Amino acid sequence: MSHGTSSWRSHGSRATATFYNIILLLCSWDKEPHKLLQTKSRLEGWLSIPNRANIKRYGWKKQYVVVSSKKILFYNDEQDKEQSNPSMVLDIDKLFHVRPVTQGDVYRAETDEIPRIFQILYANEGECRKEAEVEVPQGDKTNCLPHKGHEFIPTLYHFPSNCEACAKPLWHVFKPPPALECRRCHVKCHKDHLDKKEEVITPCKVNYDVTSARDMLLLALSQDEQKKWIGHLGKKIPKTPPTFSRASPRTMSTRSGPNQSFRKNPKSNAKLSRASSNLHSANTTSSTC
Repeated sequence: MSHGTSSWRSHGSRATATFYNIILLLCSWDKEPHKLLQTKSRLEGWLSIPNRANIKRYGWKKQYVVVSSKKILFYNDEQDKEQSNPSMVLDIDKLFHVRPVTQGDVYRAETDEIPRIFQILYANEGECRKEAEVEVPQGDKTNCLPHKGHEFIPTLYHFPSNCEACAKPLWHVFKPPPALECRRCHVKCHKDHLDKKEEVITPCKVNYDVTSARDMLLLALSQDEQKKWIGHLGKKIPKTPPTFSRASPRTMSTRSGPNQSFRKNPKSNAKLSRASSNLHSANTTSSTC
């Protein structure tokens, strides 16, 4: 009888422990971050976007992001996702660059956030937002120094950073040397290389018009998830660069006309026809000779 009682007690204690563990799991379910849902052609999960330019001051806004075969959809919450009510949509065919960031890119972010942040670049007209959330594009910077396709902006680095032309230190806590950073590809170098006209700066690798392009910072839940987002989006980038227009970002209520992005410029057509006629006359003259 005593053996049966002890056996029953042991089974009872195991059942109680199992039940207790299930309760703990259910209670902690909402506290755990949502895991990425990934297939071969689709990726969705939680990311954060800056509320404003100064991340340290204004912080991040959480968004549920879905990457499909043709669109990147941003939802304020899962309820909006269920109702197919995105706050912003980006066209995949207008995406042309995705990369992790450095401290130089996001010097206003917290240090522990930098390994989780990545940046996407896309054509301006590839963005579609709700009317209430349309942002006014920032004006062009007038202190730009063009060189080999770069658009260098003078800057100073007070945190560890190296010149990408000579690999020497580009920073100092109190008296940093004059530096340049390309606002296209974000390459960094000493200003002396440009002033002395040294041939150490490689051409800019990003071929796009900054005035009609936009960039966005995204914060993943972990560094591992950041790599998954970058890897998945990197495979989506079109092999041919997207076409650009000077159009402002669209709103959800605005519908563009058919083939609006492919309208031909009559001036360019006239130049092309004159050039072809001149070429034809030149060929005729050479053949008669």
